[in-house]
Formats: sequence, C-alpha cells, structure tokens
Amino acid sequence: MTKNILQDDSNAATGLINKDVFTNTKTNKDFGTQAGTLTSTNVKDAQAAWKQARKELNLKGTTKIKLLTFDSGTQRTTAQYIQGQVHKYLPKLKIELTILPVSNFIKDATAGKFGIYLVSWGADYPDPSSLLSLFASDSGNNWGSYKSKQYDALLDKANGADATKTTARWNDLEDAQKILLKDNGISPLFASKLTYLKNPKLKGMVTNTLEGGFYYANAYLEK
Repeated sequence: MTKNILQDDSNAATGLINKDVFTNTKTNKDFGTQAGTLTSTNVKDAQAAWKQARKELNLKGTTKIKLLTFDSGTQRTTAQYIQGQVHKYLPKLKIELTILPVSNFIKDATAGKFGIYLVSWGADYPDPSSLLSLFASDSGNNWGSYKSKQYDALLDKANGADATKTTARWNDLEDAQKILLKDNGISPLFASKLTYLKNPKLKGMVTNTLEGGFYYANAYLEK
C-alpha cells in the first residue's frame, strides 16, 4: 500500500509506534527500533480467520461492515484500498465506506456508529504514552472500546510507580504496546512522512516532528 498506492514516502507500520519517533532519554535507544516489528500481513491467515468466523457466527450470504473515516486525500485513498483488498480476498464480506467531514466523523466515531473506523493520529507530546494512552479503558478517544486490565495496569504503572524510573517505565510501555497488538486492539497501517523543500538560506526554523508543524519565531534568511 505505501509503495504502490500512497507513494508519498510513508512507511508500513511496525507497531502503533514506528521507528524514529520517541527516544529513551537515558539509554538514547529508539522506542520503535527496540520494540521491533509487531505487525504482519498474511492473506491466508486472514482468509482462515474469516472462514472460521462465518462458521462460529453462522453467517449466511454477504456480511456488510461499515468502514468510517474522514474526508482527506490519504484517508479516502486508504479506505478505498482496504475495501478493494477485502472484496478481493475475503468472499461474502462487503465493506461499505462512510467518508465524512472531520467534525461529523468524530461525532459518529465517539457514538460508536461504525463497524471499523480509520483514523490518523499524531502524538501531542514526545513520549510513547501520548499514543498508548488513547487505548486505555477509560480514554475518551478509545472509540473501539478496547479493554484490557493488563494493558491498563502497565500504563498505570508507567505513570505511577515507575514514573521516575526511566528504563522500567520504558519497558512498561513496550509491554503495553505488545499486548495491544497481540489482542488486535488496533491494526496500524502506515506511518506518514512529511516532505518539504526549504531554502538553504532559511535558518532558525524549527520543525515539530510529532505534529509536522513549522515554527518561525527565530527564523531568518541568511544573506
């Protein structure tokens, strides 16, 4: 998908948190690199799981699932790609796309009006918990209603008992991510990249790698 569909230098996801996003301030190790690859694609496994699900749920005919997302170029393209792949490889499963303006998307997602939702999200602060906290049982952004006592306990430990223990806290968050993905609480697809051209004479500009913003408070043009 990243190579043939998006074609924007995005990387296939290795987990909720990809490489080169968060660094351990004590060990200088990258969170994504240390966690390794926690995602994979296997069409045969997906087909077997779908076949088993149809049998266990006694599904007859075509099953329809609503995929909810918001209206942007990347989201629309990604949703259409998912729809095409599902229709190609999973017989008798139909994905119905609902693509809304962002405000309407958030309203419907919060109300649980979806079978699957597709969203892009950036960290608010430079720490893995910024993303992992989204899927805590009591998170207002946990629209898929993922619940795991073990996951919640690790987040609580990372922000409580281990809050001042850099290495232990890091390990708590890595373990939490492993649980989230093992449970299929989410299905990360890709990590976006920002591509831009900058005048080599422009100095002092600060790039926010988390949000993709630019700050020009101290910027100037070199003569």
